[in-house]
Amino acid sequence: MNVGPAAALFKHGAAGANTVDFGTMSDRFHPRGHPRIRSAAIPGLRAPALRLFQAPSAAFAFAAAVVRNPRGVGAVAPASRWLADAIGRELDGCGCDTLVEVGPGTGAITRVLNERRREFSRVLAVERDEWMVSVLRERYSELEIVHGCATELARHVRSTAPVAIVSSLPFKSLPEEVAEGCIRALADTMDTAPGSMLLQYTYGLGSPPFASPAPRFVWRRVGLVARNLPPATIWRLDHVGTRTLTGAR
Repeated sequence: MNVGPAAALFKHGAAGANTVDFGTMSDRFHPRGHPRIRSAAIPGLRAPALRLFQAPSAAFAFAAAVVRNPRGVGAVAPASRWLADAIGRELDGCGCDTLVEVGPGTGAITRVLNERRREFSRVLAVERDEWMVSVLRERYSELEIVHGCATELARHVRSTAPVAIVSSLPFKSLPEEVAEGCIRALADTMDTAPGSMLLQYTYGLGSPPFASPAPRFVWRRVGLVARNLPPATIWRLDHVGTRTLTGAR
């Protein structure tokens, strides 16, 4: 039976059942923007599941990422457009020269950063998962997408002008040593470029994503987004006194 272009995503199992593959991405996307996925087959997914491929590529890519590496994703759903837009508004008038996103995943937040790219001298996203890098480069070909780890942020961002950092890193689910390395790299980048800021969201109404890395830094809760699954809080990390000096909200 001919099921059209989506058939490239399926194999026919020995028992006659279709199976869908989630794994590394091929070099090209489906003409409608949906990724072709291969390897790590999930048996038993039959033809009705073809409806999944009518969904936006970001949602499909997120589902595939959860299957491949659930701990690395650290979320039950992609960030909502309301959360993404709220983070974008926090960048308005920030006065930063460079905008960098760490842990962009499949690009739910990257969308609003892309929309604001002309407000900054440089915009880049740093993602360590090679498969997700492929997704991002297809969706946002005009952005600088770096395959690397947030622990090595200094290799990719060497600016003495203020840097706006947007983080989607799942600190609660990262291995402790990785989380500590990411926090050090974020703090070092902010110290190198005075006037820099970090935006990070967490789920629920609890505490900041991690303890302030040094007394010279302070967290502020700057937003609450109920229209997200689950509801999210947006946090901003600045150097102590930055609010007074820059007039930040």
